Amino acid sequence: MQSKYKVGDKVRIKSWEELLKIGKECYADQSIYFEEMHGYLDRDDSSLCGNVFKIRSISTLGKFFVDAPTHAIFCDNMVTPVTEEDKKPDLYLKYVKDDVVEHPSHYTTGNIEVWDYINDQNLDYFLGNAVKYISRDGKKDKSKEIEDLEKAVAYLNKKISILKENV
Repeated sequence: MQSKYKVGDKVRIKSWEELLKIGKECYADQSIYFEEMHGYLDRDDSSLCGNVFKIRSISTLGKFFVDAPTHAIFCDNMVTPVTEEDKKPDLYLKYVKDDVVEHPSHYTTGNIEVWDYINDQNLDYFLGNAVKYISRDGKKDKSKEIEDLEKAVAYLNKKISILKENV
């Protein structure tokens, strides 16, 4: 089952009470299991409830993880879309803000994060860096758009040179 959300979307996790009503309790009220989509939230993660998070990754089965310190697996019926009120900067919670280390905005604009794509394709150092610079072209700093592309070309040229040496 596909999720109606995509990587980078911001969602609000429903309250623990709402989740208890729609989920199947298990493990003596310490966790909630969502049978139809295999979502799972542990009681230890209940502090996430009611807060807004950015979706970090989505499986082909429609389950997703959010940018939060948790191993919880979410599904569509566990969250609600972010409202216009949520989008006001003063209401953003700490997990919604751009994570400049783990998930910077210039690498999370598509349906898959750049490093996830590089890993999925098993790209080496040179090709991975070329993809990185092409992907962030002008997004990190618009004034360095040409520099980003030149860096990508430099990594591609280095890869070509290595391949030619080994022929």
